[in-house]
Amino acid sequence: MGTAFVSAFFFHGLHETVHQTAFRSKWANIAVAHVLGFLCLRPARHYWYYHLDHHRYTGNPERDSELQSGSFLDLAIDGPVQYLFYLSGIPFWIDAVCSLIRHAFGYCTESYLCYKMRACRQVSREARIYLCLYVWIAVLALKYTIVATTLLRNWVWPALLAQPILRFYLLAEHRGRKQSTLVYENTRTTYTNWFLRRLAWCMPYHMEHHAWPSVPFYKLKDANHLLVQAAHEASAERGYDVLEQGEAYPELKESSRLGYIGFNLRFWKHLRPDRGVRKGLGR
Repeated sequence: MGTAFVSAFFFHGLHETVHQTAFRSKWANIAVAHVLGFLCLRPARHYWYYHLDHHRYTGNPERDSELQSGSFLDLAIDGPVQYLFYLSGIPFWIDAVCSLIRHAFGYCTESYLCYKMRACRQVSREARIYLCLYVWIAVLALKYTIVATTLLRNWVWPALLAQPILRFYLLAEHRGRKQSTLVYENTRTTYTNWFLRRLAWCMPYHMEHHAWPSVPFYKLKDANHLLVQAAHEASAERGYDVLEQGEAYPELKESSRLGYIGFNLRFWKHLRPDRGVRKGLGR
């Protein structure tokens, strides 16, 4: 279980290297991004294009890649059943496998790819390489028992168990915030303990990350201090908390200070048949 918990945050390493802020060397970022992308079943170049539109158009339901309808990855949650289904990681695996196969055959239908021929070629080539490597590993596993045992113990089972942990974490980043183009309304910073912040590459400071995407992970805490200071000054001037006005539902007020367990408990409590918290997360 410990391996699964740690591997859940491989994704954050992928995210940071895609931003080119993990290492000084561009090629080190690219190499590590592909290693982690391969382990997470998130091809690095595809994720770069997906994530670029998420940053460019955060909160815009027509352009934000995490708000596009029909995506299993960014599933709408309208009740407890959808919430549990999302946390299971099943939608992620369906989307990841189907996307990899589609891209390998040259079908790039996503809004952030379909009108970009160069991007489509890059993503298709990447998918073919990844798919060939996955098939080669699968053949080795079928041929050699020791390979199969090692893969299941150290990669497959931890990856399956990691997804619910990762989904539980990712839910807090945008879900329940307003579909607005203002960063303090569409993104949430979640305050948590030192260990989880380090494990997640300081991404709990998510509002700060969206405000300044080129700031490396180890400077986000400093960015948080600047943002909070500016927000307090603006709140005093306007007479309300500008960082809390982005919560779309009263039940989620001050949820950023409850940590991830506290947020999910409030989110679960909010899920009633007559009130669905619509989309706003992804990855």
